[in-house]
Amino acid sequence: MSKFDSQSVAGLLRESAGSFLLAQHAPARLRGWIGRARTVDATLWKGIADLGWTGLLLPEELGGSGLGIAEAAELASLLGEKLFAEPFVACTVMPAVLLDAASRQTAANAAPEWRNARDQYLNHVMACRACYAPTARYCLTGADLRASYDATPMEAQQ
Repeated sequence: MSKFDSQSVAGLLRESAGSFLLAQHAPARLRGWIGRARTVDATLWKGIADLGWTGLLLPEELGGSGLGIAEAAELASLLGEKLFAEPFVACTVMPAVLLDAASRQTAANAAPEWRNARDQYLNHVMACRACYAPTARYCLTGADLRASYDATPMEAQQ
C-alpha cells in the first residue's frame, strides 16, 4: 500500500470511527463506572465488530481487514481523544500482534493438530464477548478450547 493509500484509509477509518463514536459513545457514562464494576456493552461491541475494528490487523484470509499498525494507531489515537474506555488494544491489537509473532516463529514447523487447536481457540476468543484472554476469563467453550490448545503438543509426535 502506498503512503497516499495508507493516509486515505486512515482518514476514512478516522471519519467512520468519529461518526460511530458520536452516535454510540457517551463519555459521560464513564462517571457511572466510578466505584462500580464495569459491564460489557454488547450493543457497542457489536457495532465495533460490524465496523471491522476487531479484525483490523488480522490478515484477510482470517476474516480481518489486513491493515497495518499505522491504521490501528490512528484509530487508537481517536479512541483516546474521545475517552473511549473500552479495551481496544487488548482485544484487537494484541491478539493480532501475538498471532503474527507466533506464526512467523514457530507455526510453520508446528504439528497440524497444534495449529488447528490454536486457530480454533484464537478464533473463538476473538469473537466471543464472554472471553477475555488477558485475565484468563473464558466461557465454557473458550475454556475447553484453551485446555485443548494447552494440551496439544506443538511438535509432531514420532
